[in-house]
Amino acid sequence: MTEHPLAKIKAIHKNTRTTPEMDRLILDSLKKRTTMPMLLRPALGLALGVLVIALGVAWYFSSSSSSTVTPSGQGVDSPRVAGSMKPVGEPKKSLVTPLPMAKQHQVPAMGTPRISPSGPVLLAGTDPVTLPGKQGKAHLIKGVLAEIVSNSAILKRVGNDKILLLEGSARFIVSPLPKGHSFIVEAAGARIEVLGTIFTVSLTATHLKVALQEGSIRFTWPTGAATLMKPSDEVTMERHKQPRHTPAGIRKTLASLRARGKHRDAAAFIQRILPTVTSASLKRSLLFDLASIRGEYLHDFTGACSLLKRFRSHYPMSPQSPTADLLWTKYRCN
Repeated sequence: MTEHPLAKIKAIHKNTRTTPEMDRLILDSLKKRTTMPMLLRPALGLALGVLVIALGVAWYFSSSSSSTVTPSGQGVDSPRVAGSMKPVGEPKKSLVTPLPMAKQHQVPAMGTPRISPSGPVLLAGTDPVTLPGKQGKAHLIKGVLAEIVSNSAILKRVGNDKILLLEGSARFIVSPLPKGHSFIVEAAGARIEVLGTIFTVSLTATHLKVALQEGSIRFTWPTGAATLMKPSDEVTMERHKQPRHTPAGIRKTLASLRARGKHRDAAAFIQRILPTVTSASLKRSLLFDLASIRGEYLHDFTGACSLLKRFRSHYPMSPQSPTADLLWTKYRCN
């Protein structure tokens, strides 16, 4: 059996390990004999095969894209008319411009509450809520639109057909209601019943004024007497002076409301009597209490920040100032 050349070279290399020159010659011989031709390496052959396949696929798709697909699915060249670049059979463009479809506005059903969150008045349940310093419009109930004409107004919804005006001035626009239904506004004990009209109710500490612009309303006095008003009529009623609240009585009422968890009623109570308070210390204390109630219990941080800003401006060195600063930071006021 003939000995393989590679085995022979290895044996010679083992026997002449100590000869550096022989080592170099043998190693050169090993490299020449064990090197495979470039075209015979498996990796290179595989790469060349993939390249050939890719070129074939590209040629196939480039040749098929030169034809046009007809509706029947057959690839044919598009016939053309002599002297024109437009394909034969191309549909003519219509000269009729389609009209845009009219937008359909949804009209709220009668009796459905429509409360606008961005309006100046927000009615939540039976709790009165006011957003001072804003003017605008707010949808109330049964298609009633209230337009606020003063810097602040407090209204309270009672049931599904009655609004109680506690303070300020509001202009009501009432759409026609179904037969047998009515809308009522009460203020200072007086009652205004409407069926579909526009009127303004203004309530101050001394007077109640009702002005009718359109339609008709029935004004009922606190005594029970009724007056039918026509457009451009006005009724002015003098309010009886309310008994003044003593500081002790105010604090007692406020403490009772807060002890029973009626924080919203407590806030409304403070807001109602604050303009009538003459004691500087009591007014300062009530303003701070109102700000803390708004933030801590009602989570009305915007209202709380507005009150805190007013408090810090008017009473910068008061005993509540450190706490007011902490609340200012807590509510992230700016």
